[in-house]
Amino acid sequence: MDKLDCLRTFLEVVKHGNFTFAAEHLGISKASASNQVAALEQTFGVTLVARTTKQIALTQAGEQVFSQAAQLLADYGEMLDSVGRLEEDVKGILRIGVPPSFGARYLTPMLLEFAAQYPLIEIKVFACNTVDQFTAQGLDVAIIVAQSLPDSSHKAFLLAESPQVLVASQAYLERCGPIETPADLKRCNCLVNLLNSPGSIWRFNGPLGSESVHVRGTLSATFGEVIKQAALLGHGIAMHPYYMFAGEVERGQLCRILPEYEPHSTSIHVLYSNRDLVPARTTRLLDFLRAWAKQPKVWDSPVPNAGRK
Repeated sequence: MDKLDCLRTFLEVVKHGNFTFAAEHLGISKASASNQVAALEQTFGVTLVARTTKQIALTQAGEQVFSQAAQLLADYGEMLDSVGRLEEDVKGILRIGVPPSFGARYLTPMLLEFAAQYPLIEIKVFACNTVDQFTAQGLDVAIIVAQSLPDSSHKAFLLAESPQVLVASQAYLERCGPIETPADLKRCNCLVNLLNSPGSIWRFNGPLGSESVHVRGTLSATFGEVIKQAALLGHGIAMHPYYMFAGEVERGQLCRILPEYEPHSTSIHVLYSNRDLVPARTTRLLDFLRAWAKQPKVWDSPVPNAGRK
């Protein structure tokens, strides 16, 4: 039972002269008011109120507590106000880790909006793709794109789902021949993102359920920009989160293939420290990200298959 609440109830009981009126003023039951005063007496180890059927009388100990309680509660309220005023001027360095491509394209505008709201915060952005990098770089917050996060001592929440697409240039599709099922990918030059597809395994949900295929290619990378550029240059087939290729697919520079086979999606997570006392600048960013997560994203729904022209 919160001792400050008990102290407030005790003061109201004394002011009103009985438990009934005090309880009505506080919006609680008479029994609750009595229990709170009893809990306070148990804390002090003395009787504070001599109860009768119609009124109460303070003991000597009760008079002493009453004489100091009002000032104590006033000081506590002033402390809360002063701390709140400190929170108004949120400042300091905020170290944020982001996947390079996703960060540059989609997070930069959001971070600039955040910076405009909190001009005393200095934002430092670092390339970060994994939980290990978050830990090694001593970051405050990180955006991690993955199908799932490994167990760790950090806290996280889901920022957005990120559907993946299978794409290639029209020039490459004309060279490689028909692609009708995932099995056809075995004879194609596949551009593998080593973080999203460890072991070079591409997984799909298709008409017959879940399917997987081991793919091969002459180029792989641990970050998406290399994969994207290689696909645009007609080097092969890429599977990557749609946010990476959204503009190119909509402009017809890349074509979606196997639309009836949906690649397993990835998720965009926000990772942060599990410390009990998180700096105000960090909590402000986390709240900002949660609000941003509710807005529609351009990659939420991939455009229908552009197909082969």
